[in-house]
Amino acid sequence: MSTEAIEIFLAKGRQGVLLHKDDLSREEKDIIRERFGAEGSAGVWFLATDETPDPEDEEAGDFDEEQELDKDPTVTDEDGDEPTMEDLRGLTVDRLKDLADKEEVDLTGLKLKDDILGRLALHFGLDPAS
Repeated sequence: MSTEAIEIFLAKGRQGVLLHKDDLSREEKDIIRERFGAEGSAGVWFLATDETPDPEDEEAGDFDEEQELDKDPTVTDEDGDEPTMEDLRGLTVDRLKDLADKEEVDLTGLKLKDDILGRLALHFGLDPAS
């Protein structure tokens, strides 16, 4: 019997908050680094919350219908809508690169977020200025 990765996360995982360095200004990074130390190898800090999944709970791991997850433009809406420029701008460079990989968009030679946004905007038929 094969254990699904998601089952391991739900059974052993801890609830918390992830903070990615790309989402912070230089001043905010300095404040966070002073209090919590350097970010991890993935460029994130993890702050555990008091809430942890209860493995005895049959519903552990099931999402409540009211729980709203971050909108991920790598998954199209039920009606098949593509992401907007606002959606794309809200992503980190790493998430933009993941989206480009999924959509098979060539980012060769692009390093700046604005350049990557421009290439993805072209792919999705969006106006980068909007």
